[in-house]
Amino acid sequence: MFARLISADVPPPPCVQIETTTRCNLRCIMCPKGTNGETMGDLSASTLENLGGLIDNAWEIRAHGFGETFLNRDFEKILRRCGDGQATISIVTNGTLIDERRAHLLIDAGVETIYVSIDAADPELFRVIRKTSLKKIVDNLLRLQMMKLERRTPYPRIVMQMVGMSNNIHDLPGMIRLTASVGSNELNLVAFTEFDMETVHSLKLRSLLDCPDEARRWLAESQVVADELGVHLDVAHVYRELMPPPREVHAPALVRPGPLALVRKAFAHALSGDFAGLLAGIDRKARLGVTRAGSVLRHAIEWGVPTAPARDGAAATLSALRPAPRLGPSPKVRCTDPWNAVMINYKGEVNPCCMSQRVLGNVNDSTFEAIWDGDVYRGFREQLLSDEPPPECRNCAKAGWHHPFELDDWIEVGVNDAFGVQLGTGWCEAILNGVRWTREQALLRLRNSGKRRLRLELASWEDPRYGLERRGSVRVNEVRVGDFEVASRNATQFTYDLPPSDASELVVRLVSDWTDTPGDAIDVRRLGVGFRSAALVE
Repeated sequence: MFARLISADVPPPPCVQIETTTRCNLRCIMCPKGTNGETMGDLSASTLENLGGLIDNAWEIRAHGFGETFLNRDFEKILRRCGDGQATISIVTNGTLIDERRAHLLIDAGVETIYVSIDAADPELFRVIRKTSLKKIVDNLLRLQMMKLERRTPYPRIVMQMVGMSNNIHDLPGMIRLTASVGSNELNLVAFTEFDMETVHSLKLRSLLDCPDEARRWLAESQVVADELGVHLDVAHVYRELMPPPREVHAPALVRPGPLALVRKAFAHALSGDFAGLLAGIDRKARLGVTRAGSVLRHAIEWGVPTAPARDGAAATLSALRPAPRLGPSPKVRCTDPWNAVMINYKGEVNPCCMSQRVLGNVNDSTFEAIWDGDVYRGFREQLLSDEPPPECRNCAKAGWHHPFELDDWIEVGVNDAFGVQLGTGWCEAILNGVRWTREQALLRLRNSGKRRLRLELASWEDPRYGLERRGSVRVNEVRVGDFEVASRNATQFTYDLPPSDASELVVRLVSDWTDTPGDAIDVRRLGVGFRSAALVE
């Protein structure tokens, strides 16, 4: 029942991926591009027009797909249309076509991040893998960095990407050094998907999971190099079991340094020739800072890393007062994309994510809203939450499997909250200082232990547009049990009397009051209330 409930009434997706083209100017040895008979094409202007509402309501737009983004002749028009809203924009590129004109375009359009796919720092190995020159790409990136300095902007950020394979894992330390040398402080190690291709077989390309001893050796050495150079190494979820034991990480502080401190720090970096540090020290938008801080903590919690308490002690948990959570009997696919993200391919077809070719509708034949709320999409979401997820999800290198905890009469963020089990629709993925944010409405589920009261811990943060106060109501099995009003970043406790119920499970709905939205228009980017814990009490 819960699967059916959270497969319906889903808010518009905050993350939208738009495939600009399927054409590419490279033929990499691990990529099936050009070998599987697919039709090549570009996103048309008419399809772009049909995405207007989706673009305007998005928090994040990824303007790329399975091709080289800059090959679409209308890419400038696409990029500027995506920039009309308030979403952050990112693209993936192989870096070969970032000339001076395109570099200006990236800066002018407000692109927040470009992910540059470079699978080796060794020029000879790079040529074997990507069949082109590494020097040209590095020159393009250095020119972009200099243009950013001249125009006094930290955007777009450059994030390097490397597909981790058996034939290049030994070059991961070199990739980290290359990342730092081009003024970037972030490297993503992406999982290798083994396609049935001649080059994959002839070169004996394998996943790191097939060479674990060698992978552990180079991952351990790479982590040391990354720590020394201040580069964040983000390893694909399926590879994390190969990583060395993590050390303690500190929760990012919400208190931003003053402008004088930023200037002094940047000046020190400049005097020492620390180009990467100079770029990293430039102040970023507050909203993006909060998002990234939440991402760091989310990774820490997933990896089991102990997190240092925040300055106000807000990260302290109450788990010591409750029994340890118990693992459930069956594994689930760890994925929230069908609720929070969508991919529109160049033909206007709606795919649930970038890893699935399943067509759920076409924006050239129907509105996106009708597709998103339709029976086909709802059925896909419900199947993903079952013990028999869709075939493409079972072997997904991006999502992976996990054992969620059994349903209990309490939930604490970062301890036993799992989407599709304890949590339903309406939640933001990021966790910040032990708080997970709701959207307009959010569902959670508790085991009915017969206790007569519900205790919630809720918090807030100061939004520039909406202030600090959060108001709303609480419903249990669709019966309104009370209201909440929060005006503090620290957790505030609320206790509600529960109506009698013989149901084995209680579905709690947190409804934020958005009646004070400026202009009487619903802003789907707005956050609701911060949730820390829920428990049934006597």
